Amino acid sequence: MQLGNILVFRKNVRHIRALVDEMMDAPLAALIDTMLATFANARILVAGYYPIITKQSNPQNLDELFLALYYLTRSRAHSDSPFGGLRKQNMVDNCQAFADRSNEVIGNVVNAANAARPNRERVFFAPLGFSPGHALFGPGRTTRLWKLNWKGETTDEMVDDRTPLCKEGFKKNKHPKVTAQMCNWASVGHPDTKGAELYCAALSKAF
Repeated sequence: MQLGNILVFRKNVRHIRALVDEMMDAPLAALIDTMLATFANARILVAGYYPIITKQSNPQNLDELFLALYYLTRSRAHSDSPFGGLRKQNMVDNCQAFADRSNEVIGNVVNAANAARPNRERVFFAPLGFSPGHALFGPGRTTRLWKLNWKGETTDEMVDDRTPLCKEGFKKNKHPKVTAQMCNWASVGHPDTKGAELYCAALSKAF
C-alpha cells in the first residue's frame, strides 16, 4: 500500500478501501495458495493491521510528519501547512478504513483458503491488540510504532546500518517511484520493539 497512499488526506475512504482490495485480496490469496502447495505440512499465520494514525495522535507531530513527507517525496499532496483539524480527521478516517478493510480482506482470504481444504485447517488469522493510543504519535510514550521527524530522521535502531545500504542499493538499481531516502524511512508506521511484542502475543494466541 505504501505509507504515503494511506496518509494522503485528499484521498477518501472509498479510494483507500479500493486500494486495499486491489493490492491485497487476490495477491494474498495467490500467495497463500502457493505456500500451501509448496509446503505440504505448513501452517500459516497471517497477522492483521492497525490504524497508523488515530484521534489520539498528536497534531503537532503530524504537522512535522507532513513536512518530512514533503521534503522526502516532493509531493504536493503533503505540502500544505499547518496541519488542520479537518485534515487530521480525514487521515484518521483513512487509517481506520485501511485497518478495517485490510482485516476484513485477510479474514475472508483465510476463510476461503480453509474452506477449499475442509479436512485440515492450515491458515490462521491473528488480529492485533493495538489500541488507539498505540498509533503514530500517540500520547506520552504509548505509541508502538517507529516515528519520523520533520528532518526526515526515523527513530528505529537500525537506521544507521540501513542508510549506507540504501545509498549503495539505489546506485545499482534505479526505481522511478522509490528513492534511497524512502528506503531510509521504510520503518515509519511499522511496529517498534514494544509493538513487535504485541505482534508476538497475537501470533502466539492464534497458534
